Amino acid sequence: MQVNASLSPGRVPLRVGLYRALRRQGSSDVKARVRDTLGISNAQFPVAQIETLDKFFKARNAIVHDVDYEDPSAPSSRARWRRKMEEVRDDCDAVLAVVATIIRATTTNVRACR
Repeated sequence: MQVNASLSPGRVPLRVGLYRALRRQGSSDVKARVRDTLGISNAQFPVAQIETLDKFFKARNAIVHDVDYEDPSAPSSRARWRRKMEEVRDDCDAVLAVVATIIRATTTNVRACR
């Protein structure tokens, strides 16, 4: 997606809203932007599986927020949020399981169109 960077007065609120929407992601984005766009049914890719990504997106959004708004070299900067390796592994496993489901369902749907 290309976003025009010009700051004409009528477009600023639209761009700020678009920027905020793209910066904060969640499982509802996977449903709307991936599953529904690809025509994958709820039976093939249930909302419950999509919602397993909520914890991953919460961590992702916190990282993006920190990168955008906090100067890590500032004296008042908080220490980086540490996560246990098991948590990171479990989140990554959930993401990969969702990707595998999307690929399988898309393959099934494309083959059905032949």
